[in-house]
Amino acid sequence: MSISEDMYQGHSQPLCAPNLSTSVPRKPLDTKQIIIHESSPAADSRAEEPPSREWRSWKTKAPFLSFLLLSEICMIGAILGLDVFSNRHSGFTTVQLPSISQNTSSISNFIWSRGLLWTSLPSFLMTLYRLMWESAVSGSVDRQPFVELKREKGASPRLSILLDYRAYPSLYTWAIAFRNGHFLLGFCILLSLLLSIAVVPLSAHLCATAVVLANTTVPAKLTTSFNDSAFTSRTDLLPVFGLASASSLYGGNPPAWASKEFAFQAFSIEATQPPNINVTVGETAYSAYLDCSVLTASDYTASFTRQTADGGTLAVKATDRGCSVANSLAVSNLTSTYVQTWSTIDCAAKAGYSRPGVLAGLYAADSPDLLSNFTIISCIPSYWMTSGLLSANMGSAQAPSVISFAYNDSDVHSTRPDAMWRIFENGLHEAITIDSTSKFSTTEFGRLIYIAATQSDSDSPLSPRVLSDATARIFNSIYATLAATVLFQPAASPTGVQGIYSANTTRLVIVSSVAYTIAAALFAILLCTVGITVYAHTHPSVLFEEPVGLLSYAGMLDQSDVSELAAGVRNRSDYSGGLTKTVVEENELGNTRCRALGNSARTQRIVVEGLRAR
Repeated sequence: MSISEDMYQGHSQPLCAPNLSTSVPRKPLDTKQIIIHESSPAADSRAEEPPSREWRSWKTKAPFLSFLLLSEICMIGAILGLDVFSNRHSGFTTVQLPSISQNTSSISNFIWSRGLLWTSLPSFLMTLYRLMWESAVSGSVDRQPFVELKREKGASPRLSILLDYRAYPSLYTWAIAFRNGHFLLGFCILLSLLLSIAVVPLSAHLCATAVVLANTTVPAKLTTSFNDSAFTSRTDLLPVFGLASASSLYGGNPPAWASKEFAFQAFSIEATQPPNINVTVGETAYSAYLDCSVLTASDYTASFTRQTADGGTLAVKATDRGCSVANSLAVSNLTSTYVQTWSTIDCAAKAGYSRPGVLAGLYAADSPDLLSNFTIISCIPSYWMTSGLLSANMGSAQAPSVISFAYNDSDVHSTRPDAMWRIFENGLHEAITIDSTSKFSTTEFGRLIYIAATQSDSDSPLSPRVLSDATARIFNSIYATLAATVLFQPAASPTGVQGIYSANTTRLVIVSSVAYTIAAALFAILLCTVGITVYAHTHPSVLFEEPVGLLSYAGMLDQSDVSELAAGVRNRSDYSGGLTKTVVEENELGNTRCRALGNSARTQRIVVEGLRAR
């Protein structure tokens, strides 16, 4: 069905009608009467012409949409790549933030140091991208009514001749598109809105400054070397005992270049480096351990010789893992607790060379040998070199302190310091503790063992397991202290090494939560861009030229039913505007179809079929 020219009545000359002898004045439309008839093929037939090529805006053409797709892929890749790089390297550049009163020497320094670059640049780039994306969306939105007219069966007037998404507020245009069934356009408009009000402002916080522990290489020198001959029989071990007990028993700090377990080579760095920084250097640490065994009654023989009614001597002989040991203990009622230590240094090589040990017990008058809780501990010492990474704090005023030592089990090697191990193990038991209360009978080494055992189990400090663990712990601490204070000597020629210093540095980092939010939004937009590209290619429109200005639209509507429908309303004597509103209110549009006939710019006309007055 098409609108007939018979709907015009009376005589009314258009304001700009051409002065042609063949022109026939049209009659104005009766106030309420619209006459509709069936259009015949003969009436719509035109001279056959080659079909015209569809016109498409550059906003919906493949080159621009391809560029848009490439931009989105690059932006997503750049954001995610920067985030990965930032996480791996604690940021991607160092930032020097000036104080409030500090003046910058140039515009570039001012922009960088004040943070203007990394806050404004992402927003600027995202704004440029938003303009490109909105161009593609607006081109698709403007084209949609003309796509509907090209459909084979036409489209409802609400989706074609009455549709203009630009007339709706941008905050809910996407909802109108969803209601009209234009879901792709709806998603595109919604993402365009979110891009403007959320993603672009959020991109200003894509980069931020953070104080991180940054690593920088620095030349260093190992200033000491291990020299086991520095320890002799004349070396006083009492200061070593004091330092070891302070760190292992009373919570004190180990001596410089030592931990409770290891002794390390000292190193130095260039004086020009910042003070109070953490430096990591690869080097070799030294340590010693005891593998202790609690001997059972079947492992030893003991004979007690009573010398007085309340005292005597207990002699012990034993064999521990291939090495024979022997020792004696004087017992009397004047002393209640015994923790005596000894060393055997003539064991075979395959048996471990030596056996430091402990005899411990409590005085018991009713016991045949005057002792209860009698324990014999025999230990195999081992000495080790361990290669690893030492991290130390190079304080500006205090001595360097060890922070950590990292190593692998494959970097640990056994080594016995031939020049001093015998002297050292014998010297452990030479220092005797004199107890004025006569409560203890022990060496200085044994006293430290007993204190360590008491700290571990105050109720049963002489139990075999507790005493064995305490012996190994104290031996390890004493050797580490000895190596740090005596065995490491200044090197004749310091060894140059590469160090890494760690200091709190202000770095520019990617805010991961913002990065992934923007990347997710861009990925959704990328999918819509693909959809726009496919839709524009598979859904042609009725446009054969660019609709620029009113003249272009007039040419498109010439001799079409839309022009006649508009003229029928405008020619009323009471017409004062509101053409679209009048057409919608006075006609049944439910079954009306609008479509374009003709396949060239000259023959094409838009027809309105099935229009019925209310």
